[in-house]
Amino acid sequence: MNLQDLITGRIQLVEIPESLINQLLHDHGLNHTVQIRNNSIVLSADNIKAEVSYHSHNFNNGNITINFILNKIKPFYYSMGLQLIHKRYPYLLYWKDHIGNKMITCYLDRISGIDSVFNDYASYIKDLNIESIDYREGKIIIGLCTKSGGTEGDQEHV
Repeated sequence: MNLQDLITGRIQLVEIPESLINQLLHDHGLNHTVQIRNNSIVLSADNIKAEVSYHSHNFNNGNITINFILNKIKPFYYSMGLQLIHKRYPYLLYWKDHIGNKMITCYLDRISGIDSVFNDYASYIKDLNIESIDYREGKIIIGLCTKSGGTEGDQEHV
């Protein structure tokens, strides 16, 4: 991918297959897997399985976070300890939004090993904004545009 192509509009959508995400997780020593479905993402780690939907993202001031709505968690008894999820996974934070949705914020820049991937692309990230994030069976589709002002993606998934 070339920044000039992005600026001139020749590349607007980037597809990231779940196999690439899983390979990155494996390469960085994480025992996690991701399965991307049409309306949700299933995250598996150790003996926990969570189904989430994209809500929003924030790529401002060095933060690289994605907010998800928590649809399901298995086994169910883990839902009682979600307030402490950051103790075991310091890159995750549980909270509830103003209408009571259970939310998980993933601080991508805090995941050991993967943070270096973002450093490699810092020059791209500072000039680009993520306009949209969508997911289809087996892949995430990211809509990119050049920055003009803020970079906070507060659009809800359509």
